[in-house]
Parts: sequence; structure tokens; C-alpha cells
Amino acid sequence: SVAADGQREKDLNLRAVTIMKEEAAKRGIKVVLTRSDDRYLSLKDRLPKQQAAAFISIHHNSIPANTKEAFGGIEVYVSKLNRSIKDTERLGTGILSKLNHLDGIAVRDSLGNANLLLLRDSEMPSVLIELGNIADKKSLDYINKESNMRRICNLVLDGFESFSKTGC
Repeated sequence: SVAADGQREKDLNLRAVTIMKEEAAKRGIKVVLTRSDDRYLSLKDRLPKQQAAAFISIHHNSIPANTKEAFGGIEVYVSKLNRSIKDTERLGTGILSKLNHLDGIAVRDSLGNANLLLLRDSEMPSVLIELGNIADKKSLDYINKESNMRRICNLVLDGFESFSKTGC
């Protein structure tokens, strides 16, 4: 997808996970990226290859504002078909509760259910986070500010830390 200002979603995703990894390192959290450069990986190849406490998949929506599905903010998805659904929902709810502290961008107030391979077939608790809608100017302006993206990433990490302290 391409944003209204010409940025590509894949570049925004890579920027976000790079920031997330930097912020996680400051907390002593080890992050393993499924990809750290602009190369194609099949969905199966994006699944984690090693055991981890959780799998967090980062994306950006690109849904035109004139459609009924359009939402200009952040959304967190799980798959009810994940074998670790109770832990998955606990992870997702924890992250969502932290993201609800954001000002300046909407946050969908409930977990979405998505039958996506990355969520469904993961061997561990897994969430997919849409960090905003790049087809929505207000959302794009918000996530384009590095300070806002760092805030979002730190709130996601806060949610992960809460989850990991309660036992995975």
C-alpha cells in the first residue's frame, strides 16, 4: 500500500519495528525481527522460527475514508484459532489497555478477530497491530512524527511487559 504522501506501508512498518527494537533494547527485551530489510518473505516464512514469549506483527492499514470499514486509528487483532488463545487474548488486551492512553489518534477499544495465517498458525501468543491508517491524513500525520511512534512502541512494550510478568 502507498500512503497519501507517497510513503510505502512496508517502509513505515520497517521504521516502526526498528524503533520498537531500539526501545525494547533499552528495557533489556530481546526482539527478533522476521525481516530487517526490504525483501519478500512468504507468510509461512514470517512465522517465528524460535520459541519466544510472544509474536507481535506490525502493520499499517490503508483503507480509504469513504468506505464503511475505514478507521483512522490503531487496532489490535488476534485469531480465535490460535492454540494459545487465552494467552493471546491476555497479551492483546494488555497491549490495548496501554495504547488507550494515547492522545491524538483513535484506538479501537476491543480486540479484533482475524483468521490470518500469522495469527492462527503461530506456536505462541500472537497479535497483529495496525499502527494507524495511512490513507487517513490525520492518522498519517500522527504516525509520521517519530516522537509519536516511539510513544506507541513504548506502550506496546508496556503491554508486553505486563503480559510477560504474569507468566507466559
